[in-house]
Amino acid sequence: MLKQLLKVPHLWAILAIMACGTALYYADQIPVLRDVMTQAPFTLARYSTYRLLSIIPVAYAAFVFRFRGGAIVAVVVSLGLLPRAVFISSQRPEAIAETFAFFFMGLLVSWLIDRQQRALGRLENARQALLDSLQTVRDQRQLLQLSEERYRGLFENAGEAILICSTNGRIITANRSCERLTEYNHDELADASIYEFFSEDDAETVRGIFTEGVRGRTVGETEELCLIRKDGTQAFVRLSVGRLPGEEQTPVVQVIALDITEETQLRKSMEHYITQITRAQEDERLRISRELHDDTAQVLAGLSRDIASFVTSHEEELLQPMAEQLTKLRDTADTVLEGVRRFSQNLRPSVLDDLGLIPALEWLGTDLEKQPGITAGISVSGESRRLPPEEELVVFRVAQEALSNARRHSGASRIDMTVDITDEALTLIISDNGHGFEMPQRASDLVPSGKLGIVGMRERARLVGATLIVQSEIEKGTTVTLRVPE
Repeated sequence: MLKQLLKVPHLWAILAIMACGTALYYADQIPVLRDVMTQAPFTLARYSTYRLLSIIPVAYAAFVFRFRGGAIVAVVVSLGLLPRAVFISSQRPEAIAETFAFFFMGLLVSWLIDRQQRALGRLENARQALLDSLQTVRDQRQLLQLSEERYRGLFENAGEAILICSTNGRIITANRSCERLTEYNHDELADASIYEFFSEDDAETVRGIFTEGVRGRTVGETEELCLIRKDGTQAFVRLSVGRLPGEEQTPVVQVIALDITEETQLRKSMEHYITQITRAQEDERLRISRELHDDTAQVLAGLSRDIASFVTSHEEELLQPMAEQLTKLRDTADTVLEGVRRFSQNLRPSVLDDLGLIPALEWLGTDLEKQPGITAGISVSGESRRLPPEEELVVFRVAQEALSNARRHSGASRIDMTVDITDEALTLIISDNGHGFEMPQRASDLVPSGKLGIVGMRERARLVGATLIVQSEIEKGTTVTLRVPE
């Protein structure tokens, strides 16, 4: 520290001034200097020497080393002045008083200079901070311009339709993809209300989405919405709505419309195709069931009766081994007949067409209880009524598949069916106490896992606008809920 201080030129300058001042102050006590001062053409009074030479190093030190340096120099100079005031001066009290006055004046000068220096330092810091802020603003402005240019490029060249709207739904600007989607040009879109492009029901949905967007909540892809093009044709879109970042003061809403028209049309075509396949499948089931019941079952029943009649009428003529063989043939025919009847019922139970859904579900429960180790129950709440044949068939097939899955895979000992009938919907709940399974997060993951029965139930439910929910946990059983709205 001391070595570094000794390298400072200002310190040596201060020491030199102090040395000169001391020499002049005590010149009358030094023979050589006394002669010089006597022959000098000018003289300095003691008070002038004190004020001019003694305060200069103090001020200099305060400028260079701040208050602490000035105070140290004031102390040193005061100590240098004190011997003359005490031992040499003829007016000792006044000299001592002047010495202390100089000391305090030196402290005051040092404090004032230090305060001024600090103020200048703060001013310089403020100036530098202002310059840094201005540079930061310039940099941010350049970055903002670059960001705006990039966003504009992405905005205009994006494959999805993007609209920037005010909080009341007025379109501020739109990109080229939006123009292609709606078939309106930019001028026609500007200042138009986004609600005008949707049907009345979907417009209310969009209003709700905008409300969330204005509140700062980003809304992900919505369900498909029907957009009306300029020529009156329909396009189907999914909307993503969110507030643009950095627009808290005057918020605007960014709307991204994903065109899913082809996907929707393909899905509807597939649904129609599946519907037709399902209907054809059910018609084929009905045809085979009736053929089995009317033809095959009748032939087997006739064969069984003929064998029984033949054995009875020729009982005395037939040998015992032949009679036993014919009896076995009759029993085999009866077994096959029972299997054909059961197969016919499984294909298309006549009780569903003749008596309705509830008796058909009761028949499923009764048939399930014939399986060893399984107890089944059914409870019905609400006033029973007939549903459209297609809906009754969907409910029956879902129940049939759910019960079959529970019987074959769950290891359940108890399966319960609950039917709740209200004016709004019919709800079927099938639950078991089996070992359950882990449900995948997405329905599409059921296919690789081999759970095609659940996928088939979902597809059947969707054909009549019903919803199917499958809940299952390991060792806690499975619950299938089907809700068919009115």
